Amino acid sequence: MYQFIFNYLFNSLKNNYYDLKIKNNTLNTINYFKFEYFLYIKFYFIYLFLSHLKHKQFLLYSIYLYLQKISGELCMELNNHYSITSENNIDFLYQTSNHFFNLLLFCHIYFSKNIYIINKFFIILNISLFKLGNITQKMYKKRIKCIENGDDFEDSFDFLFLIPNMENINKTLLKTKFMNDNNFYVFIHFILFIFY
Repeated sequence: MYQFIFNYLFNSLKNNYYDLKIKNNTLNTINYFKFEYFLYIKFYFIYLFLSHLKHKQFLLYSIYLYLQKISGELCMELNNHYSITSENNIDFLYQTSNHFFNLLLFCHIYFSKNIYIINKFFIILNISLFKLGNITQKMYKKRIKCIENGDDFEDSFDFLFLIPNMENINKTLLKTKFMNDNNFYVFIHFILFIFY
């Protein structure tokens, strides 16, 4: 369902707005909706998600959880598709919005008085383990690309992921294949449904 909505919005914006703006050469006008505006909308959706989560409105916080994901992904997909230079660093804003969401979610869960302590423990532990698997998967994919291209593996956390042979790397990638960014939000939704 998420992918269908995302593809529909992306194709609609691409075909009905941005392609027409490029064709008419009106990208630098005042009425142009810049890509980074989607990230600013994502911050607003994060606020709405946390507001409805606080009041335990399941349907509304579910909608805003996925809307904030869609708005961030739309920005990045449009930016990758058109490669228009922006005065703002869109990649930095995207990463900041993702980390900001994680930080606010953990703070909300940790300081909430409506959740039992054992449930707080399970929510934070499960989300942290999933995120660790996600980071591990990204690092190993990057490591495999470096090995295939014969490049040096340079990353700030490379000392944590120095497994020497490809067999162990492939086993780890196989175990963490479902721990990607798209499944992260489904996992958050599932964990909040069970423990919140």
